[in-house]
Amino acid sequence: MRERNKRVLWLLNHKTLMPYEVGLLQDLGFEVFTPKVLPPTEEYRSCAVDFAPDARLTIPQRCLEQLNAFNFYTDTWSPQITALVNRYFGTAFVVVHRHLLSEVVDKFEGHIVLRAFGLPDATLSYVRAVEAMYGAKILSKIYALGNRFWFGQGYEQLQECEPALFAHRAVFLPFGLPASAGRNANHWNGSVKKILFMCRWVVTDPYYADVYERFKREFGDLPHLIVGSQDVAVEDASLMGYVSDKELQRLFQDCAVLYYHSREPRHVHYYPVEAATVGMPVVFYNDSLLGRLTKRPMAGGVDTAAQAREMVERILAGDRAVIDSVRRDQQHIVSFFSDVHCRSAWQRSIAGSDVFPRPATEPWAKVWAREGLRWLLMPLAKGRVRLPLRDDASLPPYAELQDPLRAGEAPDSMVDGIDFRNEQYPNFVCLVGGMSTRERWGRWSVGPKITFLLSQFLDRRFRLIVVGGAYGKNIGAPVWVRIGSVKRMMRFSTAQTEPKTVVLEFSLSTPSNVIEFMVPHPTHPGGDDSRAVGIALVAMRIEPIDT
Repeated sequence: MRERNKRVLWLLNHKTLMPYEVGLLQDLGFEVFTPKVLPPTEEYRSCAVDFAPDARLTIPQRCLEQLNAFNFYTDTWSPQITALVNRYFGTAFVVVHRHLLSEVVDKFEGHIVLRAFGLPDATLSYVRAVEAMYGAKILSKIYALGNRFWFGQGYEQLQECEPALFAHRAVFLPFGLPASAGRNANHWNGSVKKILFMCRWVVTDPYYADVYERFKREFGDLPHLIVGSQDVAVEDASLMGYVSDKELQRLFQDCAVLYYHSREPRHVHYYPVEAATVGMPVVFYNDSLLGRLTKRPMAGGVDTAAQAREMVERILAGDRAVIDSVRRDQQHIVSFFSDVHCRSAWQRSIAGSDVFPRPATEPWAKVWAREGLRWLLMPLAKGRVRLPLRDDASLPPYAELQDPLRAGEAPDSMVDGIDFRNEQYPNFVCLVGGMSTRERWGRWSVGPKITFLLSQFLDRRFRLIVVGGAYGKNIGAPVWVRIGSVKRMMRFSTAQTEPKTVVLEFSLSTPSNVIEFMVPHPTHPGGDDSRAVGIALVAMRIEPIDT
């Protein structure tokens, strides 16, 4: 009880991830519990059970037996299970699976790490997936957890599509391959001149059915083998169905080339990395996460199916120059999953955040006070030391749930910007104050201040790019621009007839959807023009800065 912050409840059971990650947590000084009762295999096929971590757990044996007999994946937490995990564990790692996440959010008192592998649907964020599965109320509860909740992303690219609710709580905990993956390193021989392709459920699953049909259409005339469990019979002589891990390793060693179909920017399977570890040439797409990991061109990377086919054909034909260059370059991919890379990244993330509570031994007085309160509140709190969060809690602030702006993915956003020469403002502009009607070149400021209210929140680091000029005394005068609590100064050195571009860099700790320009010298041009003009705007947009 005194050392609960040194213990981790690891509710994943991923058969490839578990050997490495549980061992790494133990090396970092933590004790780890993993569930022993698995969910139905049709829901969670890549799972396994390992009793070995139990030997290092310093909790009472009777408590361990209760936890080992409990199904965390299908059962709701009883008051007894709730009390046990809160009494002996300081951190819980959890995935989005049935009611598992909601049980942890509702009942666990320690820190929570949502382990994120990446979603195959590039249009979907984890925030939206969680909301769709559990309803909007869970977002309120997660927001209320503050720094007890962390988005444990296995790849740094995952947070780029997440609203602030998860992006601001993102911590990089990369996935590593277990030591067993290195046993067959560089054992590839390529004696079987066939493409190895992996695809399951090629009839019943719409996504994989499309992947299968596309592969057959683009590569089906070339010699190939297809591996993957099938839930119905398929008339295809090249389809081997399910193979054991040992058989798959043999195929990695013997087949000439692996073709990896994915073009998902934030999701990657383990098997192309395992194949690359063996030394098997892997042909993949540059815009997939596998290609994005390296941040540089790779010999096995292609942009189109036609390029992929050309490279596959050259490898099947035994072109040593191509084969050697692909095998050499893909070791850079393997390095991202190596223990050297992953261990150092974990250590940096742990040192630079509060993802784990402080592992110091607690005084007995504090422990007994907490557990006494737990016992007293048992009828109402059901194993917790505080009453449950209210179900009618308000949603997080809009800024926490606003989808981030991404160039090329949101055609009507501040990334694309505002063209003041257009008759209408874009849809994301809710309100404009202090601007004139449109003129051929743009719009004038009217009065001492311009205000833009946006439907989208600006967040973190970005550049505000403004194109315009000024009138009279405003030429060369300081113009203050405020977004949220941050102010930057700019100057227009020319008139509106010779517009110039000004770039201002902002870094916001709190998201804001208001942009204000303070006009130094509102001036009446004279004649019939009664406006008090100052600065002229031609265009304005933002440019996100990668962090």
